Amino acid sequence: MFLLVLFILNSSTWATENRAPVNLLANTKEAYSQYLSRKDLRQTRTLFEDASQNPHFRQVFEVWAQEMESKSLCESDQLDSLSRLLGLQGLPNDETSVRRSLLVFRRLDWIDDVFLGPILAFFPAWANMHGTEISKNRGGFCISNEIFRIYGAARAKYGRKTNLSKVMAEIEKSPDDREWLTALANAGYYLNTSRTLSDVYKSLAAAKDHFSATPSTEQSFHSEYLTARRIQLYQKYNGLQINLLAKHYAQFTQRMTADSVELKIYYKDKTQETYELDPQEQYYLAIKMLNKEILELRNSKLFDGNVPDLADTLTASIETGLISSKDAETVVKTAMELDPKISKWEKAFKIINRFGVPALVLIPPPGNIIAGLVVAVVEIVEQSRHKKPTAPRAGLF
Repeated sequence: MFLLVLFILNSSTWATENRAPVNLLANTKEAYSQYLSRKDLRQTRTLFEDASQNPHFRQVFEVWAQEMESKSLCESDQLDSLSRLLGLQGLPNDETSVRRSLLVFRRLDWIDDVFLGPILAFFPAWANMHGTEISKNRGGFCISNEIFRIYGAARAKYGRKTNLSKVMAEIEKSPDDREWLTALANAGYYLNTSRTLSDVYKSLAAAKDHFSATPSTEQSFHSEYLTARRIQLYQKYNGLQINLLAKHYAQFTQRMTADSVELKIYYKDKTQETYELDPQEQYYLAIKMLNKEILELRNSKLFDGNVPDLADTLTASIETGLISSKDAETVVKTAMELDPKISKWEKAFKIINRFGVPALVLIPPPGNIIAGLVVAVVEIVEQSRHKKPTAPRAGLF
């Protein structure tokens, strides 16, 4: 109950004081970008060097980010807005310059990959349609939602046989916006992102650093695994779902650090037996309970067909600020380096010892967070190495 109350108070403080769009979009967890190719780095080198010294470029970004609160979050409108703001500052604002500006925003850590992904997926269609009469009169309608609806209809009808021609056939049935829908289909928009910019922005607002009263300033996701998991988290779940996953991890941590755990056995002759779990048994029970709760979430209507796993729970806890991204990076890296032949319990001890903690027994904060993190990561690595299905059994034992 204490953690839940703390969660509510901290989310309120963070929402009112720190959740400005500029802070919300800022990259605080990814050490590198999955979307910046070597070619992109080379082509944006001059703009990157100029932008870091040019106050007008920063002003463009700040106004653009601030206007997101009051304007449509449709990708087309946001790209139109960025082009307009660049022009007002006397900066190049053609289609190529708009794309390079987005990439420089990412290089400067003003935005992260979670936000950049959907808007980059939409960009080729926008570049094709920008400046035409068709692009000026959509009445704020998010065409990205419509193409997802059409793609979903095609998938429901054709399954794995769905291809561009079948999607085009569905577009022909649409009475409006065929030009835009065709441009998005030709760009493969729905193949490069599974959520719209509006959906991702709202999820960021609901989840990012929600357990923390201040935004994270760490940038330590050097591993491809953690960076990819973070992007996948926002592609799969909304803010409510991310917070719910993190809440279950918080409960797992509480169980990990309980003073003691006892099992009561009641016999028919009215006698009873009390069995106190040792620390190893306590930790195994905690991870089994978490796995069981994940299975229940899979069957919950709140998750609407999404299939969460233990790694999603861990990633959500990092994203909401419950777990330090620096600690997560260290634990994941260490767990993957350990001898796969040793037991999970030995792995946990070895990782904890690298943090300078002699044992998992009664570790004080913040060591108790580390203990839970270690056990969860070891379990994830084991499942990955043995290619075991991540679906837990319904029972605890």
